Amino acid sequence: MPCCCNSPDLPPEANKAKCLAGVVLGLSIFTTFFIFIPPIWTSGFAGMLGIIATSLIVCCASDKPTQGANHSCQYMGCAVMSAICALLHFIAFCECVSGLLSTGSAAFSLSNMAHSESEQYDEYDDTLREDCLVRCAGDDVCENSCFEMYGHAVVAGVSGAAAGFVGFAAFFVFLLVLLEASLVLLSILLSVASVKARKKIRIKVTAAPAVVVTNTVAAVAMSGPSDFYTLNDAAKAAGSGAPTVVMAVPMGSAA
Repeated sequence: MPCCCNSPDLPPEANKAKCLAGVVLGLSIFTTFFIFIPPIWTSGFAGMLGIIATSLIVCCASDKPTQGANHSCQYMGCAVMSAICALLHFIAFCECVSGLLSTGSAAFSLSNMAHSESEQYDEYDDTLREDCLVRCAGDDVCENSCFEMYGHAVVAGVSGAAAGFVGFAAFFVFLLVLLEASLVLLSILLSVASVKARKKIRIKVTAAPAVVVTNTVAAVAMSGPSDFYTLNDAAKAAGSGAPTVVMAVPMGSAA
């Protein structure tokens, strides 16, 4: 059985669109969870719309288009919705970039604060650090120095831990930036590929087949002038797998 990206009955443009749709579908399922994260909720909506858009050609469009069911509308629908997804993902991308700048700046500030407080703590004499309050008992000036020293140590520790946490958050946001940028690009490519696939499918299905004269002649009953039979369909009707000359005969007429 041919892969969904390599159907011999579809033009290359349609196979390419289906391949892109499969990738976007997987990422869209993942991004639907972002709807619960207020800063990037637009990505969640884009994910849900992306599932619908890609399903139109991955699940609904036939791998063997015919005149009666060429599913070109599914490709057009996928193209339009993918374009909307690209816009929503771009909005989420801008939000993620803003978040990355904010978290990166916060992590940098906290790191500088931790470094500064640590340097101030290191300025105190080593002998003062050991049992400071015990040594300075009864000396108000010395006790204040102890409290200042311990304060620098605490602030340095807390700032360092906060800088690490915010730095990890910034890294996570950076991954979101890459994800949203990828989805913007993939959604645009899918939209363009779907439009091209729609055109190629319509051309392939509606183009008149080349008539090859053989010894087999099929008389095909037509219920109306709008009926359409491809060369292969006529060959099957005649009971032969070879190309067939088609003679269109209205219903009730003799061939």
